[in-house]
Amino acid sequence: MSWSSPEPTDEAEPKPPVNRKALDAFAAHYGLTPEGVERAMALADARPSRHDLVHFGVRLLRLAGILSLAAGVVFWVAANWSLIGVFGRFAVVQSVLVLAIGLALWRPPPHAVGRYALLMAFITTGALFALFGQTYQTGADVYELFLNWSLLGPAFVVAAQWRVVWAAWALVLNVALFLFCAARPEAGLF
Repeated sequence: MSWSSPEPTDEAEPKPPVNRKALDAFAAHYGLTPEGVERAMALADARPSRHDLVHFGVRLLRLAGILSLAAGVVFWVAANWSLIGVFGRFAVVQSVLVLAIGLALWRPPPHAVGRYALLMAFITTGALFALFGQTYQTGADVYELFLNWSLLGPAFVVAAQWRVVWAAWALVLNVALFLFCAARPEAGLF
């Protein structure tokens, strides 16, 4: 066993990524012209490649597909409200919820299938609360629906390990707080 340095190889070592903030500071410090900034970005390989753009587009389309599926479940139940009974409505929404959780258990995060499934489960939970409120007319305010949704959501959010689900949860919580303040404008938030 020798303790000598490793033999040189022809493979290039991976470059550390240069972030936008560092490039902006570099350009400001040296007073680069727009052409100089373009040259620095080219040297730093800071522009996304075609592969990066395709990868981003695919991820964006997958997210749009999940959001469309979730909206489709809600709209399908609403469009067929008079054709299916109470049990059927709940069965449809709950089966989508169980399917999403099953997919997340089959391919847990950070796998993409698990993350998308948990996003679907989070959205379907909100649909289930809306269905319950619409079916049984509990007399609850709308903000209570969103507040309950945001209280049950962290289980899916933490399990997903994904910023997109955190953003969805934050949106639901903000809507709950907005609706609460709008329902009681004289009292404010507290």
